[in-house]
Amino acid sequence: MNSEGVNLDEEAVRVITYQIDFAAAETVEDLLNLLNRSPASGVTAEINAAANGIDLRSRLSGYDFSIGENGGTSATQLGLRSFSTSTRLDELNDERGVATLNGVDFRIQRSDGVTLDIDLSTATTIQDVLDLLNAAGGLSARLVPTGNGILIEDQAGGPGSLVITKETTRSSAWDLGLIPVNQGSISGNGVPPAITGSDVNPQEVRGIFNTLIRLHAALTSGNTSELERLVNLLDEDHSRLIFARSGIGAEQQNLDSIGQRLVDEDVQLKQALSQEIDADLAESISELAARQAALQASLQLTAKVFQLTLLDFL
Repeated sequence: MNSEGVNLDEEAVRVITYQIDFAAAETVEDLLNLLNRSPASGVTAEINAAANGIDLRSRLSGYDFSIGENGGTSATQLGLRSFSTSTRLDELNDERGVATLNGVDFRIQRSDGVTLDIDLSTATTIQDVLDLLNAAGGLSARLVPTGNGILIEDQAGGPGSLVITKETTRSSAWDLGLIPVNQGSISGNGVPPAITGSDVNPQEVRGIFNTLIRLHAALTSGNTSELERLVNLLDEDHSRLIFARSGIGAEQQNLDSIGQRLVDEDVQLKQALSQEIDADLAESISELAARQAALQASLQLTAKVFQLTLLDFL
């Protein structure tokens, strides 16, 4: 286990990054405790339903949520990294995916002036994209060591810089986070020249409150593509609400049925107890009258006996 920990990013208006150090963890329970007790108070960690991994969720509606590395491989080893080599392209950008068509999606100019045409039509995962970039020649493509995104380094050793230019009618470079949205190109300098892409696979809470918060933000900013996505999410939330109400109705019917059955059983129990324990009124009155008559006769006999004297026997 690497001790570098992981980065947890939550984004609304600003980005807040929490660094979790796993150096003291020895068991899975230790990991869960570190995550659940971390400063990232909106995070919940638990064993997944299949008992073969960890589920890490955010409870903060309206916030983007991502898990990245902090110089090590802890997030990847735990299967928690939200932007990994196995991430599918159609999952990126809030499941809007990456627009790829046959032909050149973007061009990369190496530091030695050579231009490489990149066609992503055969790619389905981030690993496929990295393989295509590495196979283009003179480039080293991998995931960034800190945070999330794609890192492209120039290996040509030329005097120039590394430049990525999007094809005019294609948005693949934007969708992969290699070029900022609404920009046509980006340059990378340094030794060696490098370009670091952004995280385009943010996670979010699934629920009506998250949808409404984001819908308000999209309406305020006029983000039409986000509005289209949120309208679909609103339909999903409505469907979940209907199913939830149906489930509650079914449970309520079960409770009503159980309640009525309990009432019937209570009546039957009282009837059985009454038959075994309660007195028969007519029989009790008759028996009382008989005993009262016997008592009265006994009292009269006793009174006559007590009136006798010795003279009565002479």
